[in-house]
Amino acid sequence: MRMRIAATAAVLATAAVLVAAGPVGPASAQPAPGAGAQVTKEVNGGLVPTHAGAARPAGSVAALATCHYSTNTSQSFTFNGTRFLGFGYAGHYSGLTAVPSTTQVTSSGVEAQCMLARYGFYNPGGIDGVFGRNSQAAMHQFQTDMNNIFGAGLATGPGQDLPGPNSWKWLRWWQQ
Repeated sequence: MRMRIAATAAVLATAAVLVAAGPVGPASAQPAPGAGAQVTKEVNGGLVPTHAGAARPAGSVAALATCHYSTNTSQSFTFNGTRFLGFGYAGHYSGLTAVPSTTQVTSSGVEAQCMLARYGFYNPGGIDGVFGRNSQAAMHQFQTDMNNIFGAGLATGPGQDLPGPNSWKWLRWWQQ
């Protein structure tokens, strides 16, 4: 529990810097996941630290699928008058609408698990494409954080802790 509180506090602190600085611009080059290198985003002409390259304990996420991270800085969405620039991808699903299955392997399940694992603060369990309890708990925490930080209005709770049309854009932006 203490680790989750510390991780959530770190996410909130990073997001507070991003929100206070203004609309987000293109991301810098991304290190390999879990490399622990300082990753930054350009915000109003300056660079601020982000979460994407945060170090995680060895073995914190079992990778059964391979994640190939990339960023498209020309994609964006606008929320409450703020433009969120750049979408990240993990190489398994490129859409914004699919809801992963809780019982079967899906490409959207692998994609969402890769993205949650990349953040370092959300542990979806094994990256196997099945969006089970661990993945749902990680998604619940992610959606709760986006609601607390940005007022995103993402539904949380039983049956709501899955990526879907409202949450994919936040996953894609937060990942890159």
